[in-house]
Amino acid sequence: MGLEKKFYTVDEIISLTGSSRATIYRLRGRGVIQFRKFGGRTVIPRLEFDQYMDDLPIIPAEAQPHPGRVKSRA
Repeated sequence: MGLEKKFYTVDEIISLTGSSRATIYRLRGRGVIQFRKFGGRTVIPRLEFDQYMDDLPIIPAEAQPHPGRVKSRA
């Protein structure tokens, strides 16, 4: 049984989400996520970030375009 991470680094969040560094810092600027200092590292509490992700709106399946389907031009 391994230890569970308590924090993500900014680079880990970028890797997990595919977001840009600017997007992560915009979320911080809007107060959506908070950064903490742990030693000399800037970190984001894992539980806080996971809650943010859980609170994102869900897009209904019928509203999502089918991958690979091209709209026909009528």
